[in-house]
Amino acid sequence: MERPVEARWIGAERPTHRVAEQMPGLLGYELMCEFWVFLDYPAKRLAVSKPDERREAVDIHRWYIDRGEARTNDLERVRALFVLGQTDAGRQRLERIADRRKVNPAAIAMLARLERREGQADQAAKRIQRLSVRDLIDTGEIISSVNSMWLSGRIDAAVEQATTATILQPESSLAWLSLSDAFLAAGETGRARRAMQTVIELEANPAAHLLRRSVIAIIDQDKDGALSHLRDHLRNRPTDGYGYWLYAQVAQGAERRAMASADLAAAARALSEPQQPMDFMAAAWQILGDPEQSGQFYEAGLRRDCGRALNEASQNNCEAWYQAMLGQDLGEAEVKINSALSSSPGRAEFLDTLAVVLHARGNAQGARDASWAAARHSPDDVYLFTQALRFQAALSTD
Repeated sequence: MERPVEARWIGAERPTHRVAEQMPGLLGYELMCEFWVFLDYPAKRLAVSKPDERREAVDIHRWYIDRGEARTNDLERVRALFVLGQTDAGRQRLERIADRRKVNPAAIAMLARLERREGQADQAAKRIQRLSVRDLIDTGEIISSVNSMWLSGRIDAAVEQATTATILQPESSLAWLSLSDAFLAAGETGRARRAMQTVIELEANPAAHLLRRSVIAIIDQDKDGALSHLRDHLRNRPTDGYGYWLYAQVAQGAERRAMASADLAAAARALSEPQQPMDFMAAAWQILGDPEQSGQFYEAGLRRDCGRALNEASQNNCEAWYQAMLGQDLGEAEVKINSALSSSPGRAEFLDTLAVVLHARGNAQGARDASWAAARHSPDDVYLFTQALRFQAALSTD
């Protein structure tokens, strides 16, 4: 391929200039655009041909099912069927594997996760009861199991299961993380902190789980500790909107608000517009007393996020969420989110929106109940279960 091509390397981490939107984003595109490239991974061979050398297209997923690992591995076959969009066939096969008398931990965990997404939290919780504590750790379901217990009112059982997990596998950070969650739910913030410290040591990462640590500090009335964790979280993960919202809520007093404003502005500048969590940013700036910035993010977020909703229920949920975050037209927002829930009563994100709407309307008990229902459908989601704990704490304070 003798073509004179001038190329310029652009550092992915610290680009020296912005790339034009029309610039092809694949390295070597200008050189390779006239050719087909064939990769034979097992044989470690590569072939390049002109596009006029027609070859029969190979459906790699179908090949994987018929001849690859999925031919003999039931769970790999299930995954491949889901990738191909054959969800009914994949679901039926998964149910058969999970319901066999001989326990298949990976299949049970996969089906439980699927059932939670579909709003069947009770069925999922019942299903993973078939798994031993060791199986729960090995499949990554220990946090979901423990948090499902305390979200169902079984706090003592949650602490007991998490404690057992740390005894059986003391080197598992997931086991200690589940124990920290359980202690936090029980209101034992000191023990939650100590369990979290073990997690940090096991993972050898001082910046691990900053959101969880900030919520522990918030519930423990340690505002400066929470701000410290949230500042670090914002620097590490500026696309995570929840951190903006928490930071603004905790930053009380002129000095803390000034610090929060500077940190939030710096984090936002590091992001392009498509990356900005405009819903949380709008709410954060309103809390910090900047209605102009708040309004700008609100209008831009409504256009961007709600404009790409896939159906009417998602559209209603999106609009109600934005209205609740800024406390606007709350009666209308409640009508919208109830309409969305009537079509999808088990959707965690819809229940979470309802919780925020009810909280904005002053219905603390309703907000608490809706947030706990949302968290039960996704018990390992840090945002959802910490929302549930914060609404519980707010109800206790009231």
